[in-house]
Amino acid sequence: DTLSLSGGSIAASGSCAVTVTVSGDVAGNYTNTTSVVGSDQVTGTTTGSDTLEVTIAGPTIAKSFADSLIGTGETTTLTITVTNAAATALSNVAYTDQLPSGLSFVGGTIVGNCGGGTTGITTTTNTNDTFSLSGGAIAASGNCSITVDVSGDVAGSYTNTTSVATSDEVNGTTTGSDTLDVEDATIEVTKVDALAVDADLNSTPSPGDTLEYTIVISNTGNVAADSVVFSDTPDPTTTLVVGSVTTSQGLVT
Repeated sequence: DTLSLSGGSIAASGSCAVTVTVSGDVAGNYTNTTSVVGSDQVTGTTTGSDTLEVTIAGPTIAKSFADSLIGTGETTTLTITVTNAAATALSNVAYTDQLPSGLSFVGGTIVGNCGGGTTGITTTTNTNDTFSLSGGAIAASGNCSITVDVSGDVAGSYTNTTSVATSDEVNGTTTGSDTLDVEDATIEVTKVDALAVDADLNSTPSPGDTLEYTIVISNTGNVAADSVVFSDTPDPTTTLVVGSVTTSQGLVT
Protein backbone atom coordinates (compact mmCIF):
# COMPACT_ATOMS: atom_id res chain seq x y z
CA ASP A 1 0.00 0.00 0.00
CA THR A 2 1.22 3.52 -0.83
CA LEU A 3 0.07 6.86 0.62
CA SER A 4 0.53 9.91 -1.64
CA LEU A 5 -0.04 13.66 -1.34
CA SER A 6 -0.24 16.05 -4.27
CA GLY A 7 -1.28 19.67 -4.76
CA GLY A 8 -0.55 20.65 -1.17
CA SER A 9 0.35 24.19 -0.07
CA ILE A 10 2.41 25.21 2.96
CA ALA A 11 2.76 28.83 4.11
CA ALA A 12 6.16 30.35 4.79
CA SER A 13 7.54 29.03 8.09
CA GLY A 14 4.51 26.73 8.28
CA SER A 15 3.88 22.99 8.30
CA CYS A 16 1.20 20.46 7.53
CA ALA A 17 0.47 17.01 8.96
CA VAL A 18 -1.22 13.98 7.44
CA THR A 19 -2.43 11.09 9.64
CA VAL A 20 -3.42 7.63 8.53
CA THR A 21 -4.20 4.42 10.41
CA VAL A 22 -2.00 1.40 9.68
CA SER A 23 -2.90 -2.23 10.37
CA GLY A 24 -0.21 -4.65 11.53
CA ASP A 25 -1.08 -7.85 9.67
CA VAL A 26 2.01 -9.98 10.31
CA ALA A 27 4.34 -9.99 13.31
CA GLY A 28 7.71 -8.33 12.78
CA ASN A 29 9.73 -5.10 12.93
CA TYR A 30 8.95 -2.69 10.09
CA THR A 31 10.94 0.42 9.16
CA ASN A 32 8.87 2.71 6.99
CA THR A 33 10.54 5.53 5.04
CA THR A 34 8.92 8.31 2.99
CA SER A 35 10.15 9.86 -0.24
CA VAL A 36 11.67 13.35 -0.21
CA VAL A 37 9.20 16.25 -0.43
CA GLY A 38 8.89 18.08 -3.74
CA SER A 39 7.30 21.42 -4.62
CA ASP A 40 7.29 23.91 -7.47
CA GLN A 41 9.80 26.05 -5.61
CA VAL A 42 12.27 23.53 -4.23
CA THR A 43 12.78 19.80 -3.65
CA GLY A 44 13.78 18.49 -0.23
CA THR A 45 16.82 16.31 0.36
CA THR A 46 15.75 14.24 3.40
CA THR A 47 13.21 11.51 4.05
CA GLY A 48 11.08 10.69 7.11
CA SER A 49 11.40 7.30 8.78
CA ASP A 50 10.10 5.39 11.78
CA THR A 51 9.99 1.76 12.98
CA LEU A 52 6.89 -0.15 14.07
CA GLU A 53 6.98 -3.45 15.96
CA VAL A 54 3.97 -5.68 15.34
CA THR A 55 3.34 -8.48 17.84
CA ILE A 56 0.74 -11.26 17.74
CA ALA A 57 -0.80 -12.81 20.82
CA GLY A 58 0.25 -16.43 21.06
CA PRO A 59 -2.34 -19.24 21.00
CA THR A 60 -3.63 -20.47 24.34
CA ILE A 61 -4.46 -24.09 25.12
CA ALA A 62 -6.90 -25.53 27.64
CA LYS A 63 -7.99 -29.06 28.49
CA SER A 64 -10.75 -30.61 30.57
CA PHE A 65 -12.01 -34.07 31.46
CA ALA A 66 -15.76 -34.60 31.12
CA ASP A 67 -15.74 -36.27 34.56
CA SER A 68 -13.65 -35.41 37.59
CA LEU A 69 -14.02 -38.95 39.00
CA ILE A 70 -14.28 -42.34 37.28
CA GLY A 71 -13.93 -45.92 38.38
CA THR A 72 -10.97 -48.12 37.55
CA GLY A 73 -11.44 -49.46 34.03
CA GLU A 74 -13.94 -46.76 33.09
CA THR A 75 -13.44 -44.04 30.49
CA THR A 76 -14.08 -40.32 30.24
CA THR A 77 -13.79 -37.84 27.38
CA LEU A 78 -10.90 -35.36 27.27
CA THR A 79 -11.37 -32.09 25.37
CA ILE A 80 -8.37 -29.99 24.28
CA THR A 81 -9.09 -26.50 22.92
CA VAL A 82 -6.64 -24.11 21.26
CA THR A 83 -7.74 -20.47 21.00
CA ASN A 84 -6.31 -17.89 18.60
CA ALA A 85 -7.05 -14.41 19.96
CA ALA A 86 -5.02 -12.70 17.24
CA ALA A 87 -6.39 -11.00 14.13
CA THR A 88 -4.10 -13.24 12.08
CA ALA A 89 -4.83 -16.83 11.09
CA LEU A 90 -2.46 -19.47 12.44
CA SER A 91 -0.98 -22.27 10.34
CA ASN A 92 0.87 -25.49 11.19
CA VAL A 93 -0.62 -25.50 14.70
CA ALA A 94 0.83 -28.26 16.86
CA TYR A 95 0.89 -29.57 20.43
CA THR A 96 1.31 -32.79 22.40
CA ASP A 97 -0.30 -34.24 25.51
CA GLN A 98 1.40 -37.09 27.39
CA LEU A 99 -0.71 -38.91 29.96
CA PRO A 100 0.70 -39.85 33.36
CA SER A 101 1.23 -43.53 34.10
CA GLY A 102 -2.09 -45.07 35.16
CA LEU A 103 -4.10 -43.45 32.36
CA SER A 104 -4.26 -44.39 28.68
CA PHE A 105 -5.87 -43.06 25.51
CA VAL A 106 -8.58 -45.16 23.88
CA GLY A 107 -7.79 -45.84 20.24
CA GLY A 108 -10.35 -44.88 17.60
CA THR A 109 -12.01 -42.20 19.73
CA ILE A 110 -10.36 -39.03 18.35
CA VAL A 111 -12.88 -36.47 17.07
CA GLY A 112 -11.67 -33.30 15.28
CA ASN A 113 -8.43 -32.27 13.59
CA CYS A 114 -8.18 -28.47 13.86
CA GLY A 115 -8.58 -27.46 10.25
CA GLY A 116 -7.18 -30.55 8.57
CA GLY A 117 -4.31 -31.27 10.92
CA THR A 118 -2.86 -34.70 11.64
CA THR A 119 -3.76 -36.34 14.96
CA GLY A 120 -2.47 -39.51 16.52
CA ILE A 121 -1.79 -41.56 19.64
CA THR A 122 1.64 -43.05 20.21
CA THR A 123 2.76 -45.56 22.81
CA THR A 124 6.44 -46.35 23.19
CA THR A 125 7.95 -48.99 25.45
CA ASN A 126 8.56 -47.59 28.95
CA THR A 127 6.75 -44.34 28.15
CA ASN A 128 3.18 -43.18 28.58
CA ASP A 129 0.54 -42.63 25.90
CA THR A 130 0.97 -39.37 23.98
CA PHE A 131 -1.63 -37.57 21.89
CA SER A 132 -0.34 -35.18 19.23
CA LEU A 133 -1.62 -32.64 16.71
CA SER A 134 0.43 -31.26 13.83
CA GLY A 135 -0.39 -29.19 10.77
CA GLY A 136 -3.52 -27.62 12.22
CA ALA A 137 -5.03 -24.31 11.12
CA ILE A 138 -7.04 -21.80 13.14
CA ALA A 139 -8.76 -18.74 11.70
CA ALA A 140 -8.20 -15.27 13.09
CA SER A 141 -10.04 -14.87 16.41
CA GLY A 142 -11.03 -18.54 16.18
CA ASN A 143 -10.52 -21.74 18.12
CA CYS A 144 -10.55 -25.47 17.60
CA SER A 145 -11.32 -28.41 19.89
CA ILE A 146 -10.38 -32.08 19.71
CA THR A 147 -11.85 -34.81 21.91
CA VAL A 148 -10.40 -38.21 22.77
CA ASP A 149 -11.40 -40.80 25.37
CA VAL A 150 -9.14 -41.63 28.31
CA SER A 151 -9.22 -44.84 30.35
CA GLY A 152 -8.50 -44.94 34.09
CA ASP A 153 -6.33 -48.04 34.39
CA VAL A 154 -5.00 -47.68 37.94
CA ALA A 155 -6.60 -45.96 40.93
CA GLY A 156 -5.06 -42.58 41.77
CA SER A 157 -5.30 -38.82 41.31
CA TYR A 158 -3.77 -37.66 38.03
CA THR A 159 -2.92 -34.13 36.92
CA ASN A 160 -2.40 -34.06 33.17
CA THR A 161 -0.68 -31.13 31.42
CA THR A 162 -0.27 -30.41 27.71
CA SER A 163 2.63 -28.78 25.91
CA VAL A 164 2.30 -25.20 24.67
CA ALA A 165 0.60 -24.73 21.30
CA THR A 166 2.93 -23.68 18.48
CA SER A 167 2.36 -22.31 14.97
CA ASP A 168 4.35 -20.88 12.07
CA GLU A 169 3.24 -17.37 13.03
CA VAL A 170 3.69 -17.35 16.81
CA ASN A 171 4.06 -19.81 19.66
CA GLY A 172 1.98 -19.94 22.81
CA THR A 173 3.50 -19.59 26.26
CA THR A 174 0.93 -21.39 28.43
CA THR A 175 -0.06 -25.03 28.91
CA GLY A 176 -3.43 -26.64 29.60
CA SER A 177 -4.01 -28.78 32.68
CA ASP A 178 -6.78 -30.72 34.44
CA THR A 179 -7.05 -33.39 37.15
CA LEU A 180 -8.79 -36.77 36.95
CA ASP A 181 -9.41 -39.01 39.96
CA VAL A 182 -9.66 -42.77 39.43
CA GLU A 183 -11.03 -44.91 42.25
CA ASP A 184 -11.79 -48.57 42.88
CA ALA A 185 -15.29 -49.52 43.96
CA THR A 186 -15.49 -50.59 47.63
CA ILE A 187 -17.56 -53.76 48.05
CA GLU A 188 -18.80 -55.05 51.40
CA VAL A 189 -20.80 -58.25 51.99
CA THR A 190 -22.93 -59.10 55.02
CA LYS A 191 -24.81 -62.33 55.69
CA VAL A 192 -27.39 -62.86 58.42
CA ASP A 193 -29.68 -65.79 59.24
CA ALA A 194 -33.15 -65.99 60.69
CA LEU A 195 -35.42 -68.82 61.82
CA ALA A 196 -38.12 -68.79 59.15
CA VAL A 197 -40.06 -71.93 60.19
CA ASP A 198 -39.69 -73.26 63.74
CA ALA A 199 -41.11 -76.75 63.27
CA ASP A 200 -40.61 -77.87 66.88
CA LEU A 201 -41.46 -74.46 68.35
CA ASN A 202 -38.36 -74.35 70.55
CA SER A 203 -37.16 -70.98 69.16
CA THR A 204 -33.80 -72.56 68.30
CA PRO A 205 -32.60 -73.80 64.90
CA SER A 206 -32.85 -77.58 64.94
CA PRO A 207 -33.31 -80.45 62.45
CA GLY A 208 -36.57 -79.97 60.50
CA ASP A 209 -36.62 -76.18 60.90
CA THR A 210 -36.28 -73.76 57.95
CA LEU A 211 -33.59 -71.05 58.01
CA GLU A 212 -33.57 -67.93 55.89
CA TYR A 213 -30.26 -66.32 54.91
CA THR A 214 -30.08 -62.71 53.73
CA ILE A 215 -26.94 -61.61 51.92
CA VAL A 216 -26.42 -57.88 51.29
CA ILE A 217 -23.71 -56.67 48.91
CA SER A 218 -22.97 -52.95 49.36
CA ASN A 219 -20.82 -50.55 47.37
CA THR A 220 -19.58 -47.97 49.86
CA GLY A 221 -17.20 -46.29 47.42
CA ASN A 222 -17.61 -43.21 45.21
CA VAL A 223 -17.79 -45.02 41.87
CA ALA A 224 -20.16 -47.62 40.44
CA ALA A 225 -19.38 -51.33 40.62
CA ASP A 226 -20.35 -53.22 37.46
CA SER A 227 -20.55 -56.95 36.66
CA VAL A 228 -20.58 -57.84 40.37
CA VAL A 229 -20.36 -61.60 41.06
CA PHE A 230 -20.21 -63.69 44.23
CA SER A 231 -20.85 -67.25 45.35
CA ASP A 232 -22.12 -68.85 48.55
CA THR A 233 -22.05 -72.57 49.33
CA PRO A 234 -24.69 -73.72 51.85
CA ASP A 235 -23.64 -75.87 54.77
CA PRO A 236 -23.57 -79.57 53.78
CA THR A 237 -26.07 -80.38 56.57
CA THR A 238 -28.66 -78.10 54.98
CA THR A 239 -30.77 -78.41 51.82
CA LEU A 240 -31.67 -75.49 49.57
CA VAL A 241 -35.41 -74.88 49.31
CA VAL A 242 -36.08 -74.81 45.58
CA GLY A 243 -37.60 -71.52 44.37
CA SER A 244 -36.80 -69.65 47.56
CA VAL A 245 -33.92 -67.56 46.21
CA THR A 246 -34.70 -63.96 45.18
CA THR A 247 -32.44 -61.04 44.26
CA SER A 248 -32.87 -57.31 43.65
CA GLN A 249 -30.07 -57.21 41.05
CA GLY A 250 -28.68 -59.59 38.46
CA LEU A 251 -29.35 -63.32 38.17
CA VAL A 252 -28.97 -66.16 40.65
CA THR A 253 -28.01 -69.65 39.50
